[in-house]
Amino acid sequence: MLYAPELQTAVRLAREAGALLTDREGGMSQMTEDVARLAARHQSAGRLLADTQTTVDKAESHAARARESAVDAQEAEANAAEAFEAAEIAQEEAAALAEATEEALESAEEARAAVQ
Repeated sequence: MLYAPELQTAVRLAREAGALLTDREGGMSQMTEDVARLAARHQSAGRLLADTQTTVDKAESHAARARESAVDAQEAEANAAEAFEAAEIAQEEAAALAEATEEALESAEEARAAVQ
C-alpha cells in the first residue's frame, strides 16, 4: 500500500481532531450549564430586587403617612392645650360667678328675713 503512511497520518489526525472536538464539546457543555445557572441567578436577583423595591416603596409610603399623623397629632395636642386653658379660665369665671351668686343669695335671704 502506497498510501498507508499518509492514511495512517490522516487517521491519527482525525482521531486527534475527534478527541479535541469531544473535549471542546465538553467544555462548551459546561459553559452552557454555567451560563444557564448564571442566567437563573440573574433572574432570581432581578425578582429579589423588584420585591425589595416594592417593600421599600411601601415602607416609604407608611413613613410618610406616619409623619403626617404625627403632624396631625401635634396640631391636635396644641388645640387640646388651648381648649384646656380656655376651660380652666371658664371654670375660674364660673367659680367666681357662683361665689357672687351665693353672696347675692345670702343678701337676698337676709333681705327677705328682714322684710318678714
